[in-house]
Amino acid sequence: MIKRTLPIFITFVVGLIMVGEFFIPHSSYRELTGELLDWGIILAAGAFILGLINLVQVHLPTVLKRGTDWGYKLVMLSALTVTLAIG
Repeated sequence: MIKRTLPIFITFVVGLIMVGEFFIPHSSYRELTGELLDWGIILAAGAFILGLINLVQVHLPTVLKRGTDWGYKLVMLSALTVTLAIG
């Protein structure tokens, strides 16, 4: 139960703080929301890296072994590589 309730509670509290930024024009409050945004960016970057690693670990062996739907997985990995190169 705590595995589900705690993240929802944290999300709710941070969401309220971020909405409060529009109604509380104080410099220290803006510093708090700026810090929360910085942490959010760091966490999102970590999540993207974990997702990238997961995609490669799950789909690359299937492509190398030419398993089920390996062509589609090759297209997905190719698109991922092109997107990373462009970005």
